[in-house]
Amino acid sequence: MSEQMVNNSGISALCHVCRKESLVPVPGYGALSQVTSDCKPWHGGSQLCLCRSCGCVQKIVNREWLSETEAIYAQYSIYHQGNGSEQQVFENDSGMASSRSHKLLEHALPLLALPQTGRFLDVGCGNGAMLRSFQSMAPEWRLAGTELNDKYRSEIEGIAGKPVLYTCTLPEIPETFDMISMLHLLEHIIDPQAFLADIRNKLAADGTVLIEVPDYLYNPFDLLIADHCSHFSKQTLEQILVSAGFDIVSITTEWIPKELSVIARKSKLSIEPVAPVETTSYEESLNMLNKRVQWLQDIAHTAKRLSTQGHFGIFGTSIAGTWLYNEAGGANFFVDEDIHRIGQTYMGKPIYHPADVPVASNVFLAQPPEVTKNICSRLSISGRDITFTLPPEI
Repeated sequence: MSEQMVNNSGISALCHVCRKESLVPVPGYGALSQVTSDCKPWHGGSQLCLCRSCGCVQKIVNREWLSETEAIYAQYSIYHQGNGSEQQVFENDSGMASSRSHKLLEHALPLLALPQTGRFLDVGCGNGAMLRSFQSMAPEWRLAGTELNDKYRSEIEGIAGKPVLYTCTLPEIPETFDMISMLHLLEHIIDPQAFLADIRNKLAADGTVLIEVPDYLYNPFDLLIADHCSHFSKQTLEQILVSAGFDIVSITTEWIPKELSVIARKSKLSIEPVAPVETTSYEESLNMLNKRVQWLQDIAHTAKRLSTQGHFGIFGTSIAGTWLYNEAGGANFFVDEDIHRIGQTYMGKPIYHPADVPVASNVFLAQPPEVTKNICSRLSISGRDITFTLPPEI
């Protein structure tokens, strides 16, 4: 970070998206604890801001934030709750489960009409979840991935199709690609527009990019992730992509619960791009953000109260569950539907299937309100001596 970006207090004075000096702090946020993106408790104290100019919600990126993020990545352990297995997503009605990357591709690939062969790059490929899913659906494509280091090299190179793993910067990669994916990466990037410009330069003519990021408006728990510097809405994500030279094919919250899924291309399409989202005023954006911070404060208070009133469990072993465990001062157990996590322990506590929750328990559903409604409908969790506490509406 250049010295021009930092004031005398060590606080970035500029929005890291539009580079204007227009950040407005959100009161009360600093009192909340945080959690890392690999689901480990983290202390609070960060400052959350809204850019008055471009509307992007973001952390203040100062020397302290950079240092702490470096420490988080040095100890990063992907999907450790499921022993390295990618998290599952569930159909609202049937409860059928599949990996997140597989579900994303099921929705995205029919819109793209990909040729039989091509070159695919997954940026921030982790231990290869997206590469495995893509290979199973497009087995004749050549695959590659990028990561900060080669920690998962043996796992990546062991995938069918033998993907190439790059640990260099994007401009240093010596080839271009017909499709590039970025799952839960852009929210970590300090200069997203410049990064997307590098992505665009690595796309072949008429190449496609597939992006997945959290939707903080739908899922306020995203605001608590310490190493996320940007918290996107449809509006701000579309603005950044258009500014970086992309045409939007699809941008939706319907494919994966709590997340924004985007398909974009670097050139005009034979199908019409989606219409731009409506512009939200600064006052409306600030009001929506303040409501979500207040909502987080309210459910933290509820969890603390419930943790002192008998056998207490938390539904979910990801970001929200980890954060609530920390805010509540502990829990007796966790509940999850993910087969890779059931029967394991998390934070030293057992993880139960919903049907195996001990009687006379109170379980807090640590999910956004719309998700908890679907869980309750799907599992019909009633008629037992168990109390399921839902978060309030936002």
